[in-house]
Amino acid sequence: MHENNIKIRSYSPGDEEDINNLFNRVFNKARPLKKWKWMYIENPFYNKDLAKWITIAEKEGRIIGHYASWAINFKFGNRIVTAAEPIDTVVDPSRRGIKLLTSLIEQHKQNNHGIAAFAYGFPNKIAYEIGERFFGYKVLGVMIEYFRRLSLRCAVENRFPKCPSLILNLIHKISQKFYSLIVSIKIRRDKQLCIKMVHSLDERVNSLWNITKDRYGIMTVRDQKYLNWRYSYGSYTILIAERMGTLEGYAILKIEEKVAKVGLIMDFFSVEKTTLSLLHASLKYFIEHGTDYVLCSILKEDPFNVYLKGVGFHEHSGFQPIPVVYSQLSPEIDIDFLKNPANWHLCYGDKER
Repeated sequence: MHENNIKIRSYSPGDEEDINNLFNRVFNKARPLKKWKWMYIENPFYNKDLAKWITIAEKEGRIIGHYASWAINFKFGNRIVTAAEPIDTVVDPSRRGIKLLTSLIEQHKQNNHGIAAFAYGFPNKIAYEIGERFFGYKVLGVMIEYFRRLSLRCAVENRFPKCPSLILNLIHKISQKFYSLIVSIKIRRDKQLCIKMVHSLDERVNSLWNITKDRYGIMTVRDQKYLNWRYSYGSYTILIAERMGTLEGYAILKIEEKVAKVGLIMDFFSVEKTTLSLLHASLKYFIEHGTDYVLCSILKEDPFNVYLKGVGFHEHSGFQPIPVVYSQLSPEIDIDFLKNPANWHLCYGDKER
């Protein structure tokens, strides 16, 4: 497609550096090219059709616009389908305007036609308005960011902003001992259950997926291929729970240091009898690493929130719900099943972070 010397085309090998430079320039980021390659080239679900998932706008040999989607395998009822999550929508500031973005999206839809069964995403207000117009976005619901305090440092600092850091750090150390004691008391003693850290997940996670997958109607296929790709880039800790050689659960954890030291439960899946033990082990890990508090985000209707509340998580006014949208792309998909949030399971790991 050509318009005013602007060419709308699919991705070609060699575009990646210019695409990543555009992203960094527009969003004032320093994303390394290695991360872009992990997101796209190493993604095992594009099935060598990457060009159909990345659309760019080019003028005089210079990339000025980009629209892409992540391809992910999803369980949908008793089927496995490909789902699309739009990411990295970016247009050079000199060319901003609905016209160029419209051209990118329309071409992207043509390129991707017949491949993805549905799309989902976590858009801000502007992205939602664009998606509603061009992709038929509908609101699925909201993900609640459940909060679990592990230290009093942030609470004291918010109440007394001028409190010396020496005092705050002392409060942090003392209060963490208290929280550690509470978690230790509540840990279920199970001599047959072994919880340990690993660098990656072995083929046993496929068996875990097969025996737990019917818990939800719609969710990412959590098999070895997906998990070892998704968490191969970035600083994650993987805890597994095993009983006599059988894998009964895993937790993917991350710590972010900003104003506070925040723990994130990126992904968590287990058989029911192991859930509380693995959650307590995750909290213990975060305490041992000096975390101020932990967040775990799931849809409001997700029954997993019962387990989270059981180990002390709760809703917090300081963390706004994350809106979730969906769009039916294939007529073969049951729209009533798709739009019911009670069928879905989503977590932090389902969005690029």
